[in-house]
Amino acid sequence: MPALKVGDQVVTENPATLFYLASVHPEAALLPGLDAPLGRAEALSDLAWCASTLHPLVRQAVMPQGFTSGNPAGVREAALKALAPLITQVEARLSGERWWYGATWSIVDVYLAWLVGLAKMGGVPGAAAPALDAHTARVRARPSFVRALAREQAAVERHAIPLPPGARLAACRRRMPPPKPNPTTMSTPNALLAESPGAMAANGSAALGARSLTAAVYERVRRDIITYRSACVSPGGASEASTSTSTATCTASSRSGARNTKPNAPSS
Repeated sequence: MPALKVGDQVVTENPATLFYLASVHPEAALLPGLDAPLGRAEALSDLAWCASTLHPLVRQAVMPQGFTSGNPAGVREAALKALAPLITQVEARLSGERWWYGATWSIVDVYLAWLVGLAKMGGVPGAAAPALDAHTARVRARPSFVRALAREQAAVERHAIPLPPGARLAACRRRMPPPKPNPTTMSTPNALLAESPGAMAANGSAALGARSLTAAVYERVRRDIITYRSACVSPGGASEASTSTSTATCTASSRSGARNTKPNAPSS
C-alpha cells in the first residue's frame, strides 16, 4: 500500500501522495499548473484516471488470476477490450516526443511509463507502440529517474530483499508467462518496491514477485521509501526532480470502469 508519513499523519493512495508532494515542493515541478484552481483540478483528474482506470485495467489484463477464482481468460479478454482505445489515446497524446502535458515533464509521465511497461510485459496489444517506447526511454533517461532506480536497488541490496528468480531492477524485458486457469494461489508484486513506477518501468519482471516481506524488513523498507521520496526533490530544481510511487494491489471492483477517456493533449 502506498504510504507517506508526514509528522504524525500518514498519507495514502498514489494520487493523494503525489499531489501532496507536488504541492509542498513546488520547486520540483512534479505537476504543472498548481497555482490555479483549474490546474490543480486537472492534475488531480489525471492522477485519479491513472490510478482508478488505467492501473486496474492493466492489472486485470496482466494478472487476471487475481480477479477471479475461476478461469481468468474472460477477465483478461474484458480488460484488453477496455484498454484498447485507452492505449491508442495515450499513444496519440505522447507522440511527437511529447510529455503528458506537452512540453512539460510531470510525475504523470512516470506513472504512465510504469503502466505501459507493465502492459507491454504482459503482452497488451499496442503497448509496444513506437511512441510509447520512446516516451518510456525519455522517462528512464532523466537523471532523477536514474537516481531513483539506484536508491531502490540500494534498498534491495542493503536489506537483502528477495526478488523473483532472474528479476532485476535494471533493464529486464522478460515477458510474463500466460496466466494459468483456476489458480489456487496468486503471486502478487511487493507493494513497496516491485510495483513502483520507477522500478516497473525499468523492470516489468518484478510483477512476478512473491507475496510479502517479513514484518521487520517491511518496516525498514517502508522507512527507506519514505526517506527516498522526500529526497527525490532535488535542490537543483524542476529538471532534476522526480519521485516513485508504490502502488497497492488492486481488487476486483467496478473502479476500473469509472472513467474511459481523458482530455486531448495541450496544443503547446
